[in-house]
Amino acid sequence: MSDDAATGNSSVTQATTGGLRVLLVDDHMDSVVSVGRLLRAQGHHVRAALSGIEAVASAVDFLPDVALIDLSLPLLDGFAVARKLRSMSSTRAALLIALTGWDSDDIVARARLAGFDRHMVKPLSLEGLLAVLSEARASTGTITAAGTGAGAGAGAVSLG
Repeated sequence: MSDDAATGNSSVTQATTGGLRVLLVDDHMDSVVSVGRLLRAQGHHVRAALSGIEAVASAVDFLPDVALIDLSLPLLDGFAVARKLRSMSSTRAALLIALTGWDSDDIVARARLAGFDRHMVKPLSLEGLLAVLSEARASTGTITAAGTGAGAGAGAVSLG
């Protein structure tokens, strides 16, 4: 799904906005639209995917700086998406953020093993999400799998 379809806005390149390329993966269209609009208002270039399979295919040409991935996706769940993105050289360094309603120690551990850098529980904390993205934007060029700094931002658990 293109960013236009998900957010109703035209594409804006990272070069003109200083924003991040954010892959937003959720099977709930309302979440994709609302979070996508918020991110675009902050100057980020957003590409949306409604399934895990679509997310992996989109990542190949979009090359996200950050991927916000719901764990409960049809066909290919968020854990599998994270493993796949970590296995591809073109997306290995992306900051991966698990979005989920699950907050158990087991889920957090599974997310870490799958390759996620952060774990955020729905409903998302706007301040927490923006803090994590601000850290990523301020990083010195490359976002590593170890995360983007010591702080995880309000509402985010650092898995590094």
